[in-house]
Amino acid sequence: MTDTNHNISDRAARAFLRDVFTLTTNAGCVAAARHPSTPPARLDLLAHDTDWRVREAVARHPSTPAETLAQLASDRAMTVRRIAAQNPSTPTTTLSKLAGDREWLVRETVARHPSTPPATLARLSSDRDADVRVAVALHPSTPPASLTKLASDDNEWVRHAATRNPSTPADTLALLASDGIDWVRQAAARRI
Repeated sequence: MTDTNHNISDRAARAFLRDVFTLTTNAGCVAAARHPSTPPARLDLLAHDTDWRVREAVARHPSTPAETLAQLASDRAMTVRRIAAQNPSTPTTTLSKLAGDREWLVRETVARHPSTPPATLARLSSDRDADVRVAVALHPSTPPASLTKLASDDNEWVRHAATRNPSTPADTLALLASDGIDWVRQAAARRI
């Protein structure tokens, strides 16, 4: 009986030392944040790490709690905010917040997220960056009124993207079929 208890305590001690070593090196923290079995409580702890690579790995993890993703949405490192915007578990309220990020890459990532609410997409349809507007024009949940607005965008890539969205209204496609740019006009004509 004593031998069994001794083995259990040796295993527990080895596991404890392994955990301490893992969480005291940057590489160990990144590895822990990437491991599929890392529990949500540990991911929350790792989200406070000073190394952006650790926080990025936490933002990418499918088991990261919604509250932790919301916290990472305010991270000082753009890459962490962008990865948080990609995570399928990121709450829609957090996506809406990230839609106002100062970096266009973060806003574009929000515009591509499958769970971004239509109201957020409508707001992003007026974004100053054309790449963000292209992503909005391609999103299947973009409201038809926003697609109509994007169809008259100054940027031809945005107008072309609007021709590809299945939700673009027929009358909007008809307008795009007479666009001044040949390839936009052709794309719209194929959809009519």
